Amino acid sequence: MTSAATSQTYADWLRERMEERGLTQRGFAKLLNPSDPETARRSIRRHLKGMVPLERTRQIYAHALGTNGDLGPSADDVEDD
Repeated sequence: MTSAATSQTYADWLRERMEERGLTQRGFAKLLNPSDPETARRSIRRHLKGMVPLERTRQIYAHALGTNGDLGPSADDVEDD
């Protein structure tokens, strides 16, 4: 892969998808878990700060954001240290 392909983090990807849809953290959390949005919001916040979620969570986010199967960059796509 080229450095351009790996330069976007999951947090960047998620932030861009939320902005495209006009969603705040709170609005996205309500979409994900209407009965307990605070728990969802805490998870979203962690993911926006750089923690890459597990694939199942990435699938849930992608479905809610309507990304047509694009799960965003995974932890395997990001080089650490």
